[in-house]
Amino acid sequence: NGGDGIGVTATNTLISGNKCNSNRADGIDVYDDSTTGVVLQDNVCKKNRGEGIDNDSTGLVMLDNTFLGNRIDVANSGTVTTFSGNTYETGGTGTAPEID
Repeated sequence: NGGDGIGVTATNTLISGNKCNSNRADGIDVYDDSTTGVVLQDNVCKKNRGEGIDNDSTGLVMLDNTFLGNRIDVANSGTVTTFSGNTYETGGTGTAPEID
């Protein structure tokens, strides 16, 4: 894919069971602070040139996802309310994105 694997702009959205691998940008990009109520669960994002997850939203819930081998596995400039059971090696909820 020449961009993000999944781009999220809708509120109150469940993104679950996806594989977002080898994209030129982010695996999953939750775009802006007006996006709220997004739940990411059981997704796998590997080997993306950008972040595995790039969150700019408010109140993101992340459960049991795998982010590995990305430029940054987990990047966040929004707010994350729940972060549990996720597998990653680089970044974290306090790490800013490098690629938008």
